[in-house]
Amino acid sequence: AISSNDRASLINNAFQLVSIGKLPVDKALDLTLYLKHEAKIMPVFQGMSELIPIYKLMEKREMEGVESQLKGYIVNLFKSLIDQQSWSDDGTVSERMLRSTLLVFACVRKYQPCVDKAEGYFNSWMESNGTLRLPSDVALAVYAVGAQTVRG
Repeated sequence: AISSNDRASLINNAFQLVSIGKLPVDKALDLTLYLKHEAKIMPVFQGMSELIPIYKLMEKREMEGVESQLKGYIVNLFKSLIDQQSWSDDGTVSERMLRSTLLVFACVRKYQPCVDKAEGYFNSWMESNGTLRLPSDVALAVYAVGAQTVRG
């Protein structure tokens, strides 16, 4: 079996080869398809750190069709991992970092199950007049969604 660090390196190397013109971008994207089944932190972080800048570039260049497709692709890759996240501060430091990153990404990209959960937390927090303590791992996702609501 290939170690999780080696899987992360493969993803990084593929996109490095794309950046110097030695590998077509579609081949690197093909490699990322396996991330749908990845559960280890390093390959997931590496995949996100390669794909999100491409998404942001499309967003900046106002390439809405490509941007939308890439957003859907990235959310779909990590959907099961996003759905598995607890909305708490439980776990190791790296699990918590992954949780925070995935939930912020999903909420900002309007993945509806994430948005609904964050909105529920935001409403509870608002109703408590700010006395409800949000788990720190999910607070940014909750505030990002809450800021876009009528109450936010």
